[in-house]
Amino acid sequence: MFCERLKDARTKNNLTGRAIADKLRITPAAYSSWEHGKREPSFEMLVKLCRILDVSADYLLEIEEDTKPKASASVFGATIPRSGYDDLPDQARAELDRYADYLRSQYAQADQSKTDTDAC
Repeated sequence: MFCERLKDARTKNNLTGRAIADKLRITPAAYSSWEHGKREPSFEMLVKLCRILDVSADYLLEIEEDTKPKASASVFGATIPRSGYDDLPDQARAELDRYADYLRSQYAQADQSKTDTDAC
């Protein structure tokens, strides 16, 4: 169940419910209601939870059985720890994600151009 996976991810990260509530800017009671299965977070809060807990939404929602945390993101062979961005506001993290997408598209285009040139 979502509530069990949420609590498990929180304890594995050595966080209290209050600490997560503070990061989400919600009341501890609101967070507690998620862990006790009384309520469920909005999509926006689910995304924030995944970032804080360093897990995938698939894991929390039991879409996949993978219990390994998503501790880092791989961008062109470089590993970028997600936890290094926890102190940034959501807007800044979104900008970083957009920039990473931009870089991916640029490198994909360069790789495609090289492949096309090599074929001639």
